[in-house]
Amino acid sequence: MYYGHMYGFGHAWMLQGGLWSVLAWLWMAFMWLVPILLLAALLKYLLSAGRREAKPRSKALDLLDEAYARGELARDDYLRKRADLERKD
Repeated sequence: MYYGHMYGFGHAWMLQGGLWSVLAWLWMAFMWLVPILLLAALLKYLLSAGRREAKPRSKALDLLDEAYARGELARDDYLRKRADLERKD
């Protein structure tokens, strides 16, 4: 005797396609989740692209700027060395 309807479920749910229904729902959720996550990652990348510097400054340029600010370099030497460092980057 089958009492599954009395409790809202049956022991034979795997034989009635229940397992395949669960797997189908999981697959459908996965197929929706992947494009949504990819779209979110793309939006995050595009929105954060404006905040990043095009090219990070090197430590050598910072040291050169500090030396020039302290008066250790003449303007011509500073400009020449800065041009050399910017070409290497």
